[in-house]
Amino acid sequence: MAFDLDYQREPVCPYCGKKEGDAWELPFSGMEDDIDADCGHCSKTYRVERHVSISYSTHPLEDAKEADHEG
Repeated sequence: MAFDLDYQREPVCPYCGKKEGDAWELPFSGMEDDIDADCGHCSKTYRVERHVSISYSTHPLEDAKEADHEG
């Protein structure tokens, strides 16, 4: 049986398909990193790759200054 393993919201065991709901507890050492994890369901070890996406928002300073003067 094939499981959808790429770019999921949580790691999926490639052997049994069980999703790792506590992925934040995995022992990653960096933002984007690879580790070996043991499946809590079937006990097999598999490789986990973590992908991180960062986005930014900006706001003009004039809006903040105007709000300070109005209050």
